[in-house]
Amino acid sequence: MAMQSSIGAPAVIFLYAVSGMVALSAQQRLPIIHHDINLHSCPAPECRVVTRLPILTGVTVQERVSTRNDTADEEVDWAYVVTADRRPRPLGWILDGHVGYPDSFVPVQDWHVESYSTCGGEYCPDFQFTEWGHFEVMFPACFDGLCPEPPTEAKCFAGVAQRVIDGYVQCLDWGHLYRAGDVVRLGGPDSHEFLFLDKRGQLCAEFDYECHTCTEFALACQTEFQNPDWCASFAEECQTDGENPD
Repeated sequence: MAMQSSIGAPAVIFLYAVSGMVALSAQQRLPIIHHDINLHSCPAPECRVVTRLPILTGVTVQERVSTRNDTADEEVDWAYVVTADRRPRPLGWILDGHVGYPDSFVPVQDWHVESYSTCGGEYCPDFQFTEWGHFEVMFPACFDGLCPEPPTEAKCFAGVAQRVIDGYVQCLDWGHLYRAGDVVRLGGPDSHEFLFLDKRGQLCAEFDYECHTCTEFALACQTEFQNPDWCASFAEECQTDGENPD
């Protein structure tokens, strides 16, 4: 699903800015699909933990290896990654199953969320879902201050339905959900828009902070605001529980 505004800028950029949906290049950057993942200094669970990666962190995979776990008598796959969304950009190893490769996502056939809305300023896309994983989303063709005169002259991108509501053009798009781990992709393999399920099963966008664990919030805080003192203060106050130990 590729949303396009009437002013020529891809609407997915606005989605990232105001609602936390992530635009990832499928060729270079892939999402972390589980919560609070340890980034190790080498491909073994006993190696030093460099940092923890929140769900939906964008990573670039540099190398994939298999190591032998003699205790469990099995091969374990690891990925050497660099984080794409954080500064500085730490390098390290994570279990390969935590990376959302394009072929990791499978069509949703049983879905429990009926609707989802998210807002940033006056921009509020509304999603409706069916129990078999189909979705529809309505979003404005333009934003206040950026609309033509009259606003009804705004256009949605080709192939998307549009209707006028309260004097503004609303675009209607649709598609199917694909899931890998706790991450949900909106549309087929060409889509780079993601939401995630928190540990209560609630559907969330990346910066719906109430959906994150304390660790994820603190890490996302550092990424978004680059304010170490404020983020550290928050981390001290936040009580963590039930976090993924891996």
